[in-house]
Amino acid sequence: MKKLLWIAFSGLILMSCSTGGSDFFAHDSMYKNWDHVKYSWSGYKDTTNVDVEKSETQDWWGKPVIENDVR
Repeated sequence: MKKLLWIAFSGLILMSCSTGGSDFFAHDSMYKNWDHVKYSWSGYKDTTNVDVEKSETQDWWGKPVIENDVR
């Protein structure tokens, strides 16, 4: 029974990543490069100017999201 629940849960997780509104599969990887991986996995630390420069020059954060003003 536990195995069946685990399989169902895993299937739900995979289906949520592959929905039409998700850009998850549009990219070749989750992280832009190894600098991005090291920054993201290093745990909490204060962001330095060097980190900001790397993120801007290496384009870590992808496409900007522009929200429409709906007033």
